[in-house]
Amino acid sequence: MHRAEELFAFAETLTHPVSPVLCAPRGHRRLSFGELVCKLEQSVGCEVLVSTDAGNVWPKVSPITAVGTISEIEEEREPDIGDWLVRLSVGDLAVVELSRHQFTGAEEDATMSELYIRQASQTTVICFDF
Repeated sequence: MHRAEELFAFAETLTHPVSPVLCAPRGHRRLSFGELVCKLEQSVGCEVLVSTDAGNVWPKVSPITAVGTISEIEEEREPDIGDWLVRLSVGDLAVVELSRHQFTGAEEDATMSELYIRQASQTTVICFDF
C-alpha cells in the first residue's frame, strides 16, 4: 500500500509544469567566438585569475594558472585559411591564445563573474572579481 501511495504522489508531480532540464542555469549564457572576443576586449585592465588545462595531451602538461591584470588583447585574422586568432596577455605572466578553428564553446557565468572557454582538448577559465 505504501509503494502505491508513493507511486501516486510521483505520478501527480508529472502533471506540474517544470523548467526544461536542458536550459542553462540562471546567470549562465553561451557566447559565440565574436561575443567572447568583445567581452575580452571590454575586460582590458581588469584583475583576473586565468587557469588553463590542456586536457589529454602527451606529454602531460600541468594546468597553467596566472593572476594579474589583462594588459592587452591582440587579434589576427588569417583570411587565407579563414582563422581568427586572439591573444590574451595577463601582464608579463601568461598569454592565452584562442583560435576560431579550435573553438568549441564558451559560457559566461554572470553570477560568479567567470568565463569558461573550450577549444580542442583545452579548457580555460577566466575569473573576474576573485
